[in-house]
Amino acid sequence: RLIVAALLLPIACADPAFAQKRETLKPDQIRGAYVAPKEAKFTQMYENLRELKVLERARELLSPLNAALTIKLEGCDGVANAWYEEDTVTICYEYLDFIVQSAPGKGDGPKGTTEKSALVGPFVDVTLHEIGHAVFDILQV
Repeated sequence: RLIVAALLLPIACADPAFAQKRETLKPDQIRGAYVAPKEAKFTQMYENLRELKVLERARELLSPLNAALTIKLEGCDGVANAWYEEDTVTICYEYLDFIVQSAPGKGDGPKGTTEKSALVGPFVDVTLHEIGHAVFDILQV
């Protein structure tokens, strides 16, 4: 959060209308949906993501977008993917599982790496990537 704030501070200070715009932000427009997995093998991942409150944290981080958007975690019937479509970013448990399975084995990764912490990086990466597609669509770039 500190890094993001440090990067955004000069932009905010350069725009004198920023203070006025801030009053019109509607952070409740970013929604998160944890869809329970159909496959039992993703149950622990689902529980870990909920426990880590990844969607709530993403919602907080992305609230300045001021756009109606849903970020959804769900099973995708075996397809390892993530995408943005019609105001929704969908991240498949299969995609996150693929990334976690591709990570270095026990003892090969950084000290203190757990399954939970290994989920956070891929979640942030894919979420911000797909939000990038959303922003281009919303701003009609």
